[in-house]
Amino acid sequence: MISYLLFLLFSILLAASNAVISNHDSLTRLVYQFPNLTRIENVAVRSNGHLLLSMLTQPELRSINPLDPTPEPSLVYQFPNSTSVFGIAEIEPDIFAVVAGNLSFPPNNFAIWMVNHRKRVPEVRKAANIPAGGILNGLARLSHNTVLGSDILAGVIYRINLDTGDSSIAVQDETMKSPVALPGFGVNGIRIHGRYLYYVNIGKGLFCRIPINLRTGTANSPVEIISDLVQGADDFALSKTGQTAYIANLLQNSLVRVAADGEVKVIAGGPDGALFIGPTSAQLGRTPLDREVVYVVSSGAVFNPSTGGFDSVEGGKIVAVKVYD
Repeated sequence: MISYLLFLLFSILLAASNAVISNHDSLTRLVYQFPNLTRIENVAVRSNGHLLLSMLTQPELRSINPLDPTPEPSLVYQFPNSTSVFGIAEIEPDIFAVVAGNLSFPPNNFAIWMVNHRKRVPEVRKAANIPAGGILNGLARLSHNTVLGSDILAGVIYRINLDTGDSSIAVQDETMKSPVALPGFGVNGIRIHGRYLYYVNIGKGLFCRIPINLRTGTANSPVEIISDLVQGADDFALSKTGQTAYIANLLQNSLVRVAADGEVKVIAGGPDGALFIGPTSAQLGRTPLDREVVYVVSSGAVFNPSTGGFDSVEGGKIVAVKVYD
């Protein structure tokens, strides 16, 4: 029955996504593709332009230079007592918070680690353990020692102190919860821009923002739904102005641009998966050579309604997408 409900829900989501305008006006370039059964979960961009990649199928953080003509990924760190790596957020210049844990049911051993790239050999230390039973997915910097993290299972946003390891719920709202028919598919990617927390809900197809207290991370006002046409939204990049979001759409194998007024356009990829399959995250480049490039990473996996899980069909990819705003 659960598998049947999942199938029905995803059929509805895919049908609804046909309302999104398709506008394939972007130039794309394959940066790198991993072997099959290797899934990329998240991406962050260092100030030198190198990409940090969290791996879902290995407890590894990897690095790659997307501007190298023949790029090859290198291992930054392998996290102990973990199966997977999730959200990444830059806390200070070249110092990143990274989530790692066991993707089992119930999930366990989730923790936030600090990775210091200011050294020739990156220094890594555990900063905080996460409450048992959830999957901390998205991560966003609140201050020099505090992050917000999204729990996709519980449908809440935690505030986590990186000095003490203390955590508590900062924000919770119905727009963050999973659909009844699709438990475990709630709030996913999060970003903070200005006084707003932006987030997507993968199961409900929402892109939202909410004003927050920049000291405590708690909400100041009600949620604003920017779009409810982003079914399958996993994670996203925000433009420097915060007026445009580039959303990795896991279900539609596409990169979607959402404007501040809610207009939604597919700018790269599509249901056939020719460009990438199962895109999971996106980030804008940071050097003069790629500031108008969105780097999209993918899992290479498709949803299987009979199992409620995802089947790998190709290796995860890094694809550079030229954008025009």
